[in-house]
Amino acid sequence: MMITVYIFVAAAFLSVISMLIIFNVNIAKLKKDSGQISKVQKQFFIGAALSKIAPTLLLILGILNMPSNIVIDDLYVPWLLILIIVIYGFYHVSRKKKVNTNHTIDTLVTLTRPHLVSIPVMATIFLLLMIF
Repeated sequence: MMITVYIFVAAAFLSVISMLIIFNVNIAKLKKDSGQISKVQKQFFIGAALSKIAPTLLLILGILNMPSNIVIDDLYVPWLLILIIVIYGFYHVSRKKKVNTNHTIDTLVTLTRPHLVSIPVMATIFLLLMIF
């Protein structure tokens, strides 16, 4: 029963970490040559789409094995873990924006932020559905 809860946490963790890796790789490319923003954006979106496959499969696995009538007290730790993961992701991405004054890096930061929260928000909602 509790393992299913942590499948959603694993999906959120995998999603955020993979997005941070893709973000860092593309930031490094932009630092070398900021003129290739369109190529980097294209690679970023392809990487972002591919990085969502495994977390989505974990979400589906969690949904298929989702128990019901779980006490909400059992969900505080998973929600806290997801929140910590998302805050870390936002901190890491925002730190790159503060360090660099390059407009192309600002654009990539702006593109990354919604991708950081997509799977964690779904995981949080699915955890909430377990209490009903």
